[in-house]
Amino acid sequence: KWTADKDLDAFRKYFEDQWLLSLPFWYEGSANLSPSTNNGLELLNGKIKQMYTLRNKLSLSSFLQTAERMLYDWSLASANTPFAIQIEFTNNLATRAYQWLQKLDRTKVLHLGAASYVVPSSEP
Repeated sequence: KWTADKDLDAFRKYFEDQWLLSLPFWYEGSANLSPSTNNGLELLNGKIKQMYTLRNKLSLSSFLQTAERMLYDWSLASANTPFAIQIEFTNNLATRAYQWLQKLDRTKVLHLGAASYVVPSSEP
């Protein structure tokens, strides 16, 4: 059916080469057993509304000025507090993790693959 139309077949070949063969895990569903949310996007949207637009619709000129101010503020913030290069944790955290591990019923741990496990827990 797709090969009957020359243009559709060309698109099919392009799509297959670019998205299925070159990037086999481009779609969201490829991350099995991982949460699929837009929480990060919603959080950012909430911060923009709270700190910059006060939940008002802006005209294009006001929006562009506000967007410029947001980028300036965020650039300053990232310069003042750069990304962490290493993880820091206290001995207390290591002790608590060890104690949790000792209480864990290992028969309920589900091994899914090379480095994937499902560990049920009644504690956060």
